[in-house]
Amino acid sequence: MKKDRVKVARPVHPPLKAFGKKLRELRKARGISQQGLAVRAGATQATVAHIEAGTANPTAATLEGIATALGMELKMDLVIRNR
Repeated sequence: MKKDRVKVARPVHPPLKAFGKKLRELRKARGISQQGLAVRAGATQATVAHIEAGTANPTAATLEGIATALGMELKMDLVIRNR
């Protein structure tokens, strides 16, 4: 007997949504599918889809793999905000 699956909505965080949008633009500009990027980055297509949707919080290792797959370098900065 097949069990019904319940789809759970994942929370979307604005910075992750913006990052995902930029990633999608970069990927499409290079003519790479989500699956193609995933294979090159050592990730799954679902992971790439969730990152692009802003519903995943990827590890630094995943981000580095994606950057390398896109022919880019990963650079991270911590910036102190004025309060």
